[in-house]
Amino acid sequence: MELKESAENIYWQMNEKYNIREKLSNLGRNIALQGEIIGDGIQGNKYKLGKNERRLYLFNMYDIDKAEYLGYEEFISLANEFGIETVPFIDIDFELIDDIDALVELSKGVSALNKNTKREGIVIKSYEEINDMGERVSFKAINPDFLIKYGE
Repeated sequence: MELKESAENIYWQMNEKYNIREKLSNLGRNIALQGEIIGDGIQGNKYKLGKNERRLYLFNMYDIDKAEYLGYEEFISLANEFGIETVPFIDIDFELIDDIDALVELSKGVSALNKNTKREGIVIKSYEEINDMGERVSFKAINPDFLIKYGE
């Protein structure tokens, strides 16, 4: 999907704020960024950012030409080079738990983005692709307390 450039469009606003087009152009590679935008006017501003304040947090980068996601180290390096924060990492050396109730319990807690807000949940994913098809393990454990608070 392509969005026409518009000052009213939140994605183009993030492009301007972080100078994304120029940074990607200077990189000399076809990289797609995946992230989450939070703030005023977005999903009820659950993280309580100030008026007209919006932020982008990256959670993936995809090399279009190679048809694969960047590994963790390269992802972090490029995010730092671009000056764009990543989603908070609670643990980068997680031992997978095969108990759904235990994962839901882990999803509970305080948000790393705002200590006065409940954590939405946690995403568990592998650092690298785990098979020849370029797939990774990735799933989200939702904090039921967050859902109840926001009626979702």
